[in-house]
Amino acid sequence: MVSLPLEVQPTDSEGDVRPRGRPRSMELRRRVLGAAVALCAEVGPIRSTLEEIASRSGASRASIYRNWPDRTTLLEEALKDSFNQLVARPPYSEDDPQSVLTSCYLVVSAITSHDVGRAMMRIVMEPTDPEIADRLTRPFYQLLHSPYVAALERCQTKGLLRADLSVETLCWIGISQGLFHVAVLHSSFSSESAVELAETVALGVKCRPRRDEDPAEPMTS
Repeated sequence: MVSLPLEVQPTDSEGDVRPRGRPRSMELRRRVLGAAVALCAEVGPIRSTLEEIASRSGASRASIYRNWPDRTTLLEEALKDSFNQLVARPPYSEDDPQSVLTSCYLVVSAITSHDVGRAMMRIVMEPTDPEIADRLTRPFYQLLHSPYVAALERCQTKGLLRADLSVETLCWIGISQGLFHVAVLHSSFSSESAVELAETVALGVKCRPRRDEDPAEPMTS
């Protein structure tokens, strides 16, 4: 009976066996994901090749292909990882629409000062496959758009926001300002501008307490 040779297990630099399907170290994974976001910010998702990401990160092409089967999967993980590391949502109260908008716009501000903001701008602005664009923007929506839309909807239910408004539009006011700063002004959307914009928007959309009409003054002859 012929015995088959045992499969050689991958090892790290010290000879320890490491699991298949994982980068050799967290440091390598960090470099690969960072290189993917930076490259996407420079050239967009279509021209962000796995070969170039491998070259920039110092990883072997075999390691890249072993851990990420395609470019979209790698970019999706890289964007999600960057969002999660970069952004902590400022606290807000669902009894105060202005605080919700301020928190939302401050997150946009933080994103625009980072490669992930420039990468997201290219994904949104440049033509690409709709399915790929949906996958790559999903982390953005999960982090930023969906939670704040839900919070503003609850404000609306409590009668704190005008019922005729689209709360998604209120979020997109801040997002569009961030995109404008990155794409047109080539600058970040400052936190001061974010707070000021939230205050201005809130003034126009809050429900104001109804005041009883002043009694008519008696007519004098």
